[in-house]
Amino acid sequence: LMDGARSLWPDNIHQYSGLLLSLRHAQGRLAEAIEFFEREYRAFVAHYEIQPPQLFARIQFLWLDAQSGRTDRALAEFEAISEDGWAALQHAGYFWLGCVALLPEACAVLGDDTQALALEGLLLPYGERIMLGGNAGTFLKPGWYYLGLLAATRSDWTKAEQYFSAALAMTER
Repeated sequence: LMDGARSLWPDNIHQYSGLLLSLRHAQGRLAEAIEFFEREYRAFVAHYEIQPPQLFARIQFLWLDAQSGRTDRALAEFEAISEDGWAALQHAGYFWLGCVALLPEACAVLGDDTQALALEGLLLPYGERIMLGGNAGTFLKPGWYYLGLLAATRSDWTKAEQYFSAALAMTER
């Protein structure tokens, strides 16, 4: 971390904080990384005035709020980003897959079945992909997993089972 900080390249701290967040989430220790992530990622985003990193940051904070129980904040941001039918995602650039991988987890926590259906339509063509965050520094899960979350959020248990089975089969390859 200190080598990355000394390099003066803002993406280094972004990479580290993204990996730390993913790792702590997988370990069930997300609370340990929240303060660091919020501080460092806000500093990283401040370096960029262009839309893709700003949007990805908004979605990461939305996800973080949902995962850490700050559902009022998460819901407000979720509604703001989805207000135009997810048109904001058109400007996500190479952050697009990372954005659409984080949104289903937030959607599931928030229980928004209407937006779950809309996100499912966006994500369906990417079921066979391993979803990556940002510049591929953070490995996520098969697209089928996120589709399963969305189907379960809508209480479509048949589709959820199909999607989750496909995700499991994909991880066993």
